[in-house]
This record gives sequence, C-alpha cells and structure tokens, in this order.
Amino acid sequence: MQREHLKAICIELVLQIGIAAKELTDSEHVMSEGADTVKDSYIMDEFFNNNYHGTSDMNVLAKQLNMSVRQVGRKLQQTYGKSYREKMNECRLAVAIDLLSNTSKSFSEISEILGYDNPANFSNFVKRQTGRTPSQIRTSKSSQ
Repeated sequence: MQREHLKAICIELVLQIGIAAKELTDSEHVMSEGADTVKDSYIMDEFFNNNYHGTSDMNVLAKQLNMSVRQVGRKLQQTYGKSYREKMNECRLAVAIDLLSNTSKSFSEISEILGYDNPANFSNFVKRQTGRTPSQIRTSKSSQ
C-alpha cells in the first residue's frame, strides 16, 4: 500500500514538473517574442532616423529585419499604425521642421538633405503636410 502511495506521489510530482517546465518554456517563448518585437522596433526606428533622406526603400528595411516586404508592412502597421510611406514622411517632416526652426540653412540645402531633387517639391511636401510653407514655419518659430 505504501508503495502504491509513493508511486502515485511520484507520478503527481512528475506531472507537476512537466507542467512547470511547459509554463517556463511558454513564458520564455513569450519573452523571446517580446525581445524580438523590441529589437525589431529598434531596428525600424534606427532605419527611419537614418534614412529620411530618401535613398533607401522598404526592401532595405526588410533585409535588415530578415522579413519579407509584406511582413514589414504588417509590422509597421502594428508598431506605428502607419505605412512605410507615412512613417517616412513623418520622419522627413520632423527633420524639416527642426532644420527650418533651428538652423539658418537655405530651403535648397534642407531639400537636398531630405533627398528632394527640387526645392519646389520640398516646399510642396511641407505645405501638404502642415498647411504652411517652409517660410511660414521658419518665421513663426523665430517670432516666438
């Protein structure tokens, strides 16, 4: 009788260890996925912060993330709620506003920094995104 009781306790113990091991494996998997998400977000942030000048495309980002272009599109939508183009435009606009507000660089220089071949295209971009011209942005910042 004691032997049967001891055997039952051992079986229960093995089952509990198995359950604990599975939970640990599952939580490690979740933590690994979380780490991958943080790593991917970091890579995407760095990509946009360093490629706002327009020479890189989504294929370059896909290679950096070791994903397909389609997966990157879904990841961008999940992370930022934006498409590649929307996120790139957001970064370009932030840099444009910063350069217009805090430097004396000409519009032509700023448009070149942002990857525009023509300063008029840069001005149109800023006007479309903000409703104000680069000149208005520059003067509104200097008057504050």
